[in-house]
Amino acid sequence: MNNLLLVLWAPGARGRLRIAVASLALACLTGVALGRVELQKDVSATVPARDVEVIRIDFQVASLEITTHEAEEIRVGGHIRARGQDRLRTRTALDQAELIVEPGRRTTLGLTRPRREVQFMAELKIGLPRGRNLEIDVNVGEIDAQLELPRSSKWEMAVGDVDLRLPRETAARFKAEVQVGDINLRGLPGDVRVERRHLVGAQAEGVIGDPQRAADYRIEITVNVGSVRLRAVEAGGRP
Repeated sequence: MNNLLLVLWAPGARGRLRIAVASLALACLTGVALGRVELQKDVSATVPARDVEVIRIDFQVASLEITTHEAEEIRVGGHIRARGQDRLRTRTALDQAELIVEPGRRTTLGLTRPRREVQFMAELKIGLPRGRNLEIDVNVGEIDAQLELPRSSKWEMAVGDVDLRLPRETAARFKAEVQVGDINLRGLPGDVRVERRHLVGAQAEGVIGDPQRAADYRIEITVNVGSVRLRAVEAGGRP
């Protein structure tokens, strides 16, 4: 399949554009080409999470800032952006677009997409309770996260960047793969090795921290095109 050079609309916290190589199929799927009309609306939700075991975050195009907290609830806030060719249709589609929170032992966060011809992007801050299994699936975008390690953490992204900060005392089995892009690890205790692949990609695998404590915890990150950055930080977020 032919590849295209796309300028991805993913401003995120730093307000920068992402430039990445993506396939024509991905461009059609996500609709990242720029439209003429841009509108947005605020969204928010707070959901009890005392009985939640797995939290799944699933978005097509998103810029996410994720943290953990003491409270037994999931907190989401931010806005949805919509781009389209026609103002009325774009406004109607944006009014119909909603933040989805499907509660249960496996709770899912996502976004409805009522019109395919309108491009949506979620820009959200998400607060999660500690100690839950975490699954993140974002097609295009960026994720900035500072977490106390869940028991199992699996991240998948087609195009974009993952910036993950973990407490310095973290212990976990770790595996990451980037098909086109780079992996950068900083300040992590333990034995994790990064290998370059085919000149354009990278993979990393090993154990962070104490091997015995790491046996019950696992982090897996897969990015097709983009980057993975993993850092150890002290309490309060200092590297």
